[in-house]
Amino acid sequence: MADLDIGMEKAVLKKLLGVSKKDPVHCAVGVSKGMGVILLDKIKPSKTLSKDLEKKFADIKNPRWGTASVDVEEDPKLVILILNKPAPGLARALKKSLKPAGYSKVEIRDEEGNVAETEGDEEEEQAEAGAAPTSQAPAEEQPQAAAQQQPPEETAAAPDQAAPAEEQTQAAAPPAQQEDPAALTKELTDLIKQVVAAIGADPSRGATLKGLAAGATTDLKSGDLAGARSGIDALRAALAQASAAAAPANGAGGPPNAPALGKAKLAWTAARKKMESELDKLHAEMTDHYKDSAFATQLDQVFSTKIEPILTGLDETLSEKLDAVLSNTDPSQHDKLVADARQTISQYESYLEGEPMIAKLDSNPFVPLAIQKTMTATLAALSRVVA
Repeated sequence: MADLDIGMEKAVLKKLLGVSKKDPVHCAVGVSKGMGVILLDKIKPSKTLSKDLEKKFADIKNPRWGTASVDVEEDPKLVILILNKPAPGLARALKKSLKPAGYSKVEIRDEEGNVAETEGDEEEEQAEAGAAPTSQAPAEEQPQAAAQQQPPEETAAAPDQAAPAEEQTQAAAPPAQQEDPAALTKELTDLIKQVVAAIGADPSRGATLKGLAAGATTDLKSGDLAGARSGIDALRAALAQASAAAAPANGAGGPPNAPALGKAKLAWTAARKKMESELDKLHAEMTDHYKDSAFATQLDQVFSTKIEPILTGLDETLSEKLDAVLSNTDPSQHDKLVADARQTISQYESYLEGEPMIAKLDSNPFVPLAIQKTMTATLAALSRVVA
C-alpha cells in the first residue's frame, strides 16, 4: 500500500525533524481529507511554505505557519509547533501523519508560547507517568516505560537508529524462535538501569545510549526478536565502552578554562542563529519584492544553491569540537582536542575570506547584513580563548 501524501517524503521529514533538535525549522501545516499535511524547510520562510502547501492541497483546511522543533530535553518523540494561530483538531490530525517518521506526540503553541493543544500516544503517556503495564500486555512491551523514563539528552536518537546495526548483523543473529521474549525483556530492563548511571557519569554519551535502548525496545515491542538481540548486544557493548572510558579519569574534572570555553560555544551558536535569522529576513523581503516578477519562480532555487552552502560552510562543527573539549576528562587528550577546535576556527576564517557570495549578501539592497564582520569578530574572539 502506497504511503499517503502528507506534503513531503517521509525521509525528508525525518531528516528535517532531526535538524530541528538543534535549531527550529520553518513549517506550514493544515488538514486535507482528514489527514494532517506538513511542509518543513531550513531556509524558505513559513509563509511561503504555507502558500506552497495550499497549492499542493486545493482542499486544505486550517492552513497555519510557524516553526517546528523537537526538544529532546522535554520529550524526544514530541514535535512542538509554534504557529501563527491554533486550530482545533490540528494536533490530532498531524499526530497520525508524523507517527511513521518516529514521532508520536504533537504539541501546538501560539506565538507567545502558550500551549493550545496536545496529542500523544496513550500507552506512552501512561509509561511516562509511571503506570504499570496491564496484565494483558505482552512481556516485550514492558521495557518501553523504562526506556522513556530515562533522562532526556541534548540529542535524541533518530527513530530508526538501530536499523543499520540490525541490517549488518541480521545474518549472524539467532533465529527469532530461539529467543525468549521474557528473557530479552529482563535483559534489556537491567541494561536500561545501567544507562541511567552511565549518563550521570558522562552526559556526552546520553544520545548514543538512549538511542540504542530505544531501538532495542522498539524491536522488542514489534516482535522483531532478532533485531532486539542485536540492539541489546550493541547497548551492552556501548555500556562497557563507557565504563572503560570513565575508569582512567578517576574523577578528574574538565578543562580549567571550562567557563570560557562554554561561553565560546554559546557565542558561536548565537552568531550562527543571527546569521540564519537575517538570511530568513532577506529571503522573505526578496520573495515579496519579486512576487509579480518572472524571477519569483527562480528565487528558491537561487537560495538553495547559493545561500544554503554558506550555512554548511559555517556549520555546527565548531560547537561539536568545543563540546568534545568541555566533556573531556583525560588531560592527555586536551591539547589534541583544542588543536582540532582551533583548526576548525581556521577553516571558518579561510572560508569567510574566500567566499565572494558573503560580500554580495552584506551589500544587498533589501536587508542590512553584516555576516563578514560578525562572523570574523566572533571567530577572532574564540581564537583567543580556545586553549
